[in-house]
Amino acid sequence: MLKWNPKEYVEQDLDFFEHLILNKSWWDTVDGIAPNLVGKFAKRFPEIARSNFECWEKHESLWLRRACLIFQLRYRMDTDLPKLQHWIRLFKFDKEFFIQKAIGWSLREVSKWNSEWVKKIVVEEQLQGLARREALKYT
Repeated sequence: MLKWNPKEYVEQDLDFFEHLILNKSWWDTVDGIAPNLVGKFAKRFPEIARSNFECWEKHESLWLRRACLIFQLRYRMDTDLPKLQHWIRLFKFDKEFFIQKAIGWSLREVSKWNSEWVKKIVVEEQLQGLARREALKYT
């Protein structure tokens, strides 16, 4: 597991994390970087993160888009649900397996403490297939 003290983060670290995501692109590296590094960075520097996520959500790299969906996995009740729904709405028609899996995974984590919201989002966003199955796994 990746360890890096968030108190030592500097504003330029997100550029490094983005570089890692783009150049070490595979599910296992991205799934470590997004919640463990990017997620902690976003808590320390929310404005910088928000600005970068606006670019990441439009990026051609599926791995940056996946990072948008999963960086909050460890946030529990601090998860920004409207923002998560924004990304789900934006990516729900993406046929890429790793995007659909990330949608479901992010919702599955939320379902551990807010299953009613997850059920509502699954219906409201008309999620199908993998995203739906993963989202409703614990509900």
